[in-house]
Amino acid sequence: MPGLADRTVVVDSLSKSHAMTGWRIGWIISPGGMADHINSVMQCMLYGCAMFIQDAAVVAVSHQFQEASAMRAEFGIRRDVICARINAIPRLACVPPEGGMFLMIDIRETGIDSLAFANRLVEEEKVVLLAGSSFGASAEGFLRLSLTSPRAKLEEACERLARFTARLSDQPR
Repeated sequence: MPGLADRTVVVDSLSKSHAMTGWRIGWIISPGGMADHINSVMQCMLYGCAMFIQDAAVVAVSHQFQEASAMRAEFGIRRDVICARINAIPRLACVPPEGGMFLMIDIRETGIDSLAFANRLVEEEKVVLLAGSSFGASAEGFLRLSLTSPRAKLEEACERLARFTARLSDQPR
């Protein structure tokens, strides 16, 4: 749009698009003056990205990979299957994300905060989910589930989650 380029900042990464989450590489596109300020801040925060990660990032954004399309399709299938399984568990809900490899599970109807829920779930059912409180106050009451495990493992996790949640209804709040 006319006049927008000099006041637009684009922040992106390869975390979701190429399943490079742990590699922590991305980019910022911004007007020249702002880029200098951003660079000063980022140098202090992100000092020293390994060269092989930078090389992999160049290859990832320079080519179209059939594997990336297949990976996105598989994550879509996992999302749909696991959201349906979670939505069938009383007092839990899941809104399907539009992209990415994570689901946020709404546990607010259980009356348990996300950290306590996550800790008990791992102790009692050996299922590891990340407490929403890790992402700030607005995500309290949610758990983050990664779709990166195989479908069979995700479905087993849903069975364990359902078992755990059913036991909660037997306990006073």
